[in-house]
Amino acid sequence: MTTVDRSGGVDCLVVVNDEEQYSIWPSGREIPAGWRPVGVTGTEDECAAYVDEVWQDIRPLSVRAALAVPPPVAVPPPVAVPPPIAVPPPVAVPSRVAVPSRVAVPSRVAVPSRVAVPSRVAVPSRVAVPSPVAVPSPVAVPPPVGEAAEDRLAQVVADVLGVEPAELTDATAAVTEARWTSLKHVELVITLEDVFGVSFSHAEIRAMTSLAVIRKTLRDKESSR
Repeated sequence: MTTVDRSGGVDCLVVVNDEEQYSIWPSGREIPAGWRPVGVTGTEDECAAYVDEVWQDIRPLSVRAALAVPPPVAVPPPVAVPPPIAVPPPVAVPSRVAVPSRVAVPSRVAVPSRVAVPSRVAVPSRVAVPSPVAVPSPVAVPPPVGEAAEDRLAQVVADVLGVEPAELTDATAAVTEARWTSLKHVELVITLEDVFGVSFSHAEIRAMTSLAVIRKTLRDKESSR
């Protein structure tokens, strides 16, 4: 470094480098590279007094760091070991178990020699059965005849089809009357059998598709009785 005039009348400043080494430098001069001011200025004596105060260890920072000794590592205290577990003494086992020598068994079991069984069971020789009850034969219901039968036939057909009897003629048939459906035909056959006391065959039922055919079928059954 440049020699500093120590006459005491020149203003100086304190500088420090990266190794934390201090120096005094005249104010107004350019600070060399690697040095920086610490903010303390004054006469040379004042700056020297400051350096003596703060620079106690003149060793460079790198030397101090290399010689630094790490603090001792704390060693944990010894772990307490529990005392041994008390083991119970062995259990006393009896040497022998008393066993009865023999079990008393009855020599014989009394069994009855014979069981009394009744020799015969009285059974009635015959059971009285009532004689059959006489059932009266069905009462024959005579079919209507004449004009009354004609009027009755017209009334039955009119009631089933839902029309007035005056609207019916011999030409009234299933093909001309829209209300004469298959269901109405079955209802008409059942009603005629109940009213006139007759029974129609399957062929007759299929053929009875008009009022004229129904009238003729009823007359044939009346004449065959």
